[in-house]
Amino acid sequence: MVVTGKSDPVEESYLIKDGESTYSNYECTSQESDAREIDPVIDSLDFPLRLNESAEQGDTEHADDMRSLKQDWLLHEATVWYKRPTVAMACLTIFLTSFSVGLSTPSQIGLSIEIICREVNKHEAMPCNVPAVQTMLSELQSSTQIIGGLFMVLVSARIGKLSDIYGRKPIFAFIVLFALISKSLLLIFLNPQIIGSYHKVWLIIIMSLENLGGGMISLLGIVHSYVADIVPVHKRMYSIGLVAVGLYVGMSLGPLLNSVLFSYFHSNILSLQVASILLFVELLLILFFIPESRSSRARNKSRTASESSRQMFLELNRLNQESQAQPLYKKLLLHLTSFFLPLKVLWLPKTRYIDHSDHDRIKSTYIPRTNVIIMVFMDTLMLSILLGFGQVSVIYATYVFNWDSSVMGYFISVSMISKTLTILVLSGMILKLLEKFFSLDKKGVDNIDLTLMRSSFVFELLAMILIINASNSAQFFIATLPAGLASLASPAMHTALLKYGNPNEVGELFGGITFFRNLFILIVPPLLLYVYSQTVAYNPAIALYICLFIIGMVVTSSLFLRKLDLRSCTVIT
Repeated sequence: MVVTGKSDPVEESYLIKDGESTYSNYECTSQESDAREIDPVIDSLDFPLRLNESAEQGDTEHADDMRSLKQDWLLHEATVWYKRPTVAMACLTIFLTSFSVGLSTPSQIGLSIEIICREVNKHEAMPCNVPAVQTMLSELQSSTQIIGGLFMVLVSARIGKLSDIYGRKPIFAFIVLFALISKSLLLIFLNPQIIGSYHKVWLIIIMSLENLGGGMISLLGIVHSYVADIVPVHKRMYSIGLVAVGLYVGMSLGPLLNSVLFSYFHSNILSLQVASILLFVELLLILFFIPESRSSRARNKSRTASESSRQMFLELNRLNQESQAQPLYKKLLLHLTSFFLPLKVLWLPKTRYIDHSDHDRIKSTYIPRTNVIIMVFMDTLMLSILLGFGQVSVIYATYVFNWDSSVMGYFISVSMISKTLTILVLSGMILKLLEKFFSLDKKGVDNIDLTLMRSSFVFELLAMILIINASNSAQFFIATLPAGLASLASPAMHTALLKYGNPNEVGELFGGITFFRNLFILIVPPLLLYVYSQTVAYNPAIALYICLFIIGMVVTSSLFLRKLDLRSCTVIT
């Protein structure tokens, strides 16, 4: 079997079975003699074979995917700068959204307290810092968190695959649109001059609308997919880190601007208005300025594959119904299974390879599947624990060190600055240093990934130990230094996970990761807050010790990651 490209300006070499026991390298060569030379950076873009198909079919599809991706890169290079998808545009999207969220969240809480206070004080004048107001506020926030979290879990199960089919840009617009609708409605229901009364059910629905579009975590996953579409493997870790910088800067500058606006104008509604305007501007930028990163050819291929998978599922369902009458619960379970079908991309099949160190015998391994499962577990657990830990640690500091809102703001700013400097300044130097000792593996976890992940987890562990043992605010602030160094863990994990994915399923891959992220966030942070509320009377650090133990579990899990040595073997399925 010879794989031949008839019109594409590329040349590839693939290992294909020839006869019973021998394997030969055949070339996939363009027929065009005057083909444009491929840029070395573009040519470095590489992906593993499809792992769920035969060897020959896998090679053919891989060749097609490689040609398409390199042609897309050439097309991007030839496009005028303001129409070319770039990492800067991805960072701008996540920055504007996180900035709007950081700007509006304190105002939402303040306006909620005001409107609840008026509801409590209908018949008599009372201060707003009474337990009744705090109870009603906590009920409102917890209900919104649960319902909004459920929305995010359900949406994230499908939104990644939809971005593969329809493109990243429509999904950006979809997420931002729901955030804009939510903020705009809050301007009406939280404005004392318009509504002026407390409507709990309506406020829960309106605040949860933002998450019905997918929320910040889903947007982050789609932004990562956008970056993966336009950045080769060896540059992805730094580029995904830049996206994290956009998130950190937005989340730190948003509350800062909120404080400035409130100190000058003494109005919470103004920050909410500015946040709504920013979201509207962002929506216009997405619709008319930010270009699509995924080509129409790639979208059509994903659409065709999705339709084929759907038709196959419907046919199997029809055959099952004809063979026997199914109870109602089985039908509901079948439809629920089809809804979460995109998550299958995280469950890699068994990988076959040729072991050159053992007389070229064909062997099989579950190393890729195991690595993906472990990394998804570590990523989701780390994010949910850090979110819960962030909430608990600030409350803990206000209790132990008597922090006020200004000190809390400084602590959050210093934490974000530490993470930002690590990614912008240190990550490039660290990567160059590691590349002197280790080689890059474009088809799976390599020693660079393992070193970054394990060292980052250890730094996070050290940060938590420093916080637990801090006896004053200065020691508490010192913990932000190792915590900043730990910020390289997420880019390293996502870069490694992308190596196991198919280029036509990048959105689906991040959609699966986002699903589990949202699921863990729905459970872990509220659970930690509950533990803290129940134990603060006799030992406020118990919840922090639980976080320390779980991070220790993550460190231990990273030791089970293994790499498939491609120097002595060749992957064939």
